[in-house]
Amino acid sequence: QIQMGVNHFLRHHLVPPETLSRVRAGDLNFSHTINGLSFGPKFPGLVDVLDGRNKTWRHIPGWPMTEHFQYDVHLIPTHYQPLGAEEIFSHQYSVTEYVKPIDIKGRRDAGLASAGIYLSYDITPFAVKVSEFQKPWIHFLTECCAILGGIFAFTGMLDNLSYRASKLVARKMTSTAPLDGGSGIASDLSQ
Repeated sequence: QIQMGVNHFLRHHLVPPETLSRVRAGDLNFSHTINGLSFGPKFPGLVDVLDGRNKTWRHIPGWPMTEHFQYDVHLIPTHYQPLGAEEIFSHQYSVTEYVKPIDIKGRRDAGLASAGIYLSYDITPFAVKVSEFQKPWIHFLTECCAILGGIFAFTGMLDNLSYRASKLVARKMTSTAPLDGGSGIASDLSQ
């Protein structure tokens, strides 16, 4: 766990006086920018979600407020095997972010969150393997034949559906024809 912030107790002899006066006034600014965060070498397709993340303190004049920024990072061990090259071992990660306003003067309970920037991480118990490989030409031809077969089957179903619909409409039109000498099946049956 990595943290930067003000804990419950400050040692007065270790903290510069200007920082102590800012803590008492409640004027702590934990605005920050994460320029880059990675856990191993980069590989194609890897997205470092916190790179360039910028968080700004929302100060309300006259209020002794600061903020608690928390990042929960979940590391996923990753093996990347490029085509014709050596395997790369790295980590991908996902992040859940929390921001909580902290009233410094009204904060008396020791169980409340401390102001600052907190980054905690855990490593998942499984690994991901990403491999690049090239399909053989016969595989490509098989996929093309499957696509063409699907197109023919679908157009055959549409043709069959339209044929049945037109027959149904024709049958309804001839069954509703008048019986007094009109052409159609109904007039033939009446004779």
